[in-house]
Amino acid sequence: MARNYDVENRSESSWIFLRGTIDEDADFPEWSLIQQQTKIALDLGQLQSMNSSGIREWMLWTQKQPAEVKVVDLYNVPAFFLDQVTMVKGFLPVDFRIHSFRLRYYCEATQETKEKLFEEDSELKFTIPENVKVATPAGDKTFEVDHMLSKTLRTLETRCRIENFHQGPFFD
Repeated sequence: MARNYDVENRSESSWIFLRGTIDEDADFPEWSLIQQQTKIALDLGQLQSMNSSGIREWMLWTQKQPAEVKVVDLYNVPAFFLDQVTMVKGFLPVDFRIHSFRLRYYCEATQETKEKLFEEDSELKFTIPENVKVATPAGDKTFEVDHMLSKTLRTLETRCRIENFHQGPFFD
C-alpha cells in the first residue's frame, strides 16, 4: 500500500499533507515522525474521499495526538470532510482550528456543482455568500450553497470566525 501522506518539519511547525482516500486502510503518519512541535499544520487539499471506516480511523488517529501538540491548524478542508465535522460529534478535536475550507454550491437550472475555497482574511474571518451569480454564455446562473448553511456555520463558529451572507461573484 502506498503512503498517502508527506511530513515536512519546518521551524515554526510541522506540516502534514494528506492525500487520496481515508478508509479502513488509511495510512496516517505516526505522531513520532513529527519533531517536537507544539503546532501542527494539516493540509487536506489532496484528499479525495472518506468513508465511514475512514471516519473511525481519523478519529482514532487524532485521539493519539501527543500532549505537547497544543494546536493543529487545518488548511484546504474539502467539502466532504466539512460534512463530517458538522455531522459526527467529536470528529474534530477542540484544539483543531480550520483556516481554509471548501463549500459546494449548486445551480438548480443547470444541475451543476462548483466548489469554492474560503480562506481567512486579515482579521481571521471568512465571508461566505449564501448564493452567487455566475456569468455563463447562456446568461447569469445562480448558485446556492449546497449545505444546510446555518448548521454548517453554527458548527464552524467554534472552529473559526465567520462573517456570513456576503453577496458577490467569486468563482474563478
